Amino acid sequence: MSYLRRHPWWLAALLPAGTALFYALYTHQVWEDYFITFRHTENFVNGRGLVYQPGERVHGFTSVLNTLLPALPFALTRSFTVTIWCFRLCSLAVLVGGLAVLWRAMAEKLGAGRFELWLGAVLVATSVKIIAFSVNGQESGLLVGFLAMSLGFALRLEEPRGWLRLGLAWAGLLYTRPDSPLCIAAVAVIAWQSGPGEPRAKRWPIIQAGALAVGAFLPWVLIAWSYYGSPIPHTVTAKAGDSFLVANNIMATASAMCAQIVEAFIDVFGPIYGMGDWPQLLGLGALLGSAFAAGLWLWVRPWRDRFAGLCSLSLFGLLLYFMWLKTQRDAYPWYYGSASLFAIIVVGRVAGGLWEGRTAWARGVALAGGGSLVLVSAWIFALANQHAQRQQLEVEDNIRRPIGLWLKEHASPGDSVFLEPIGYIGYYSGLKILDYPGLVAPEVVKARHETHAGFSELPVVLKPTWIIAREGELERLRAVEGITNNYGVAQVWDHAEELMRKYGPFPGGNGVLFDARFVALKRKPDAK
Repeated sequence: MSYLRRHPWWLAALLPAGTALFYALYTHQVWEDYFITFRHTENFVNGRGLVYQPGERVHGFTSVLNTLLPALPFALTRSFTVTIWCFRLCSLAVLVGGLAVLWRAMAEKLGAGRFELWLGAVLVATSVKIIAFSVNGQESGLLVGFLAMSLGFALRLEEPRGWLRLGLAWAGLLYTRPDSPLCIAAVAVIAWQSGPGEPRAKRWPIIQAGALAVGAFLPWVLIAWSYYGSPIPHTVTAKAGDSFLVANNIMATASAMCAQIVEAFIDVFGPIYGMGDWPQLLGLGALLGSAFAAGLWLWVRPWRDRFAGLCSLSLFGLLLYFMWLKTQRDAYPWYYGSASLFAIIVVGRVAGGLWEGRTAWARGVALAGGGSLVLVSAWIFALANQHAQRQQLEVEDNIRRPIGLWLKEHASPGDSVFLEPIGYIGYYSGLKILDYPGLVAPEVVKARHETHAGFSELPVVLKPTWIIAREGELERLRAVEGITNNYGVAQVWDHAEELMRKYGPFPGGNGVLFDARFVALKRKPDAK
C-alpha cells in the first residue's frame, strides 16, 4: 500500500480494470462482431487459413490483434470460454499499462495532482464506450491502452530512447485499428508542441518513432498483400459508401455531417447505441461534457496548457471523422474509445487546474463540473450494465445463437445465408454467409456497386438459399416481387411480447426489441 500511496497512478490505472471485470462478470456480454473475427481465428488454428469461409481468401476482419491474440489460447485449450477470458485479460493489461504510463507522465511532466488523476480514472472506469468494448471481444482496451501509452511516452520524448518507446506504442495502434494513423498524427503533434523540451529538438525523435512503427507494421502489410491480394481490410471496402463524398458534392457532404453533430458529440460519453429511449437528461449531460472538451482548443490560452488544448483539438478532429463516417455508413460505438480518452484528459486538466488554484470558487467549479460529469457517466454505466445483461441473455443467447444452430441443423452444407447480423448466426451455422454490407462477402460488395441494390433488392441478385430478417427488414423484403415469389417462411422467432411482459420499458429496451423478432425465409425449389 505504501508503494501505491507514493505512486498513485497505478491505483488510478487499476480502477478501470475493476469496473471492466465487473461488467464482464455481470453482463457476460460477447459482442456480435467478435464472432466474425473468432471464426477467422478458429479456421486459422484448425489449418483452414486465416479466413472466414475456407477456400475464400477474404480479409474479413479489421483488427489484426483482435483476431490473432485469441489464437494461442484457443490452440492450447480449444475452449471458447478460456479464449475470450484470455483476450479480456490481455486487453485489460494493455489498458491498465497504458493508463499507468499516461497518469505517471502527466503527474511528473505536467504537475497533474491527485484530483486530476482520480477524476480521469473514475471517468475512464465509468465510460461504457471504453469499458464494455475492452471486455466484450472488441478492441477498445487495446486501442485506448496503446493511445494512452503513446500520449505518456510523448510527454517523455526528451528522455533517452524516448522515440523507441513511442514508436512501439504506435506500432501497437497500427496492429489494433487501420484508422489509427489519425491518432498517431494527433500524438505526433502533441509530442512536438507540448511537454518538456524545445519543439525543434523533438522533430527527429518523432520521425524515428514513426519509422519504427511503420517498420514494425510492414511485415503484416506484406503478408496481407500476398495472402489476400490487398493490404486494405475488406471490411473497410464493404463499409465504404459508393463515393467519398455524398452525391459527389462537398456541400452535400458538409450538410450531411452537420446533421450528425449532436449524435456524434453525445456518443463520446453516452450509451453504447445513442440515446433512443434513455433518460434525456443523461444525453444533455453527455452532450455538454463532450462539447466543452471538444471546444476548449478555441479558448485554451487562458489556461496556458498546450497539452489540454491539443487533446481538445484532437478530439474535435476525431469527431469530424466520425461525422463523415456516419455519412458513409456509420461510426460504430467501439470506434469512440479514443475520443472518450481525449475528452476525459481535457476535462481532467481543466478541473485539476481549478482545484490546484486552491480558491473556494475554483474548487467549487471543479467539484460541480467534474462531479456532474462523473454522475452522468456513472449513471449511464450502471444502466448500460442492465441493458447489456438483458441484450446478451434475451437476444444473443436465446435468439441469435439458436437461429445459427437451427440453420446448421436444417440447411445443407452448400447453402448460403443472406442477413445483416453476421456474428452469432454466421458462427453457429457454419454456412456460407452473404452479409450486408458484405464484410466477408466480396460478391455482396460487387453487387452493391454494380447494381446499386440495397438490402431488400440484393437477394434477387445473389439468390441465397436462406434469408434471415428482422421484422422491419421483412416488411421491406416483401415489397420486392422477386423475393415474394421465390421465398417462403421456414421459421419464426418472436420473443417481443414475452420480453415486454418480463421487463417492461427500460433504457435501451427498444434496441433489445429491435432484435427480438426474426424470420427465416427459404428459397423455393422452383424459384427462378
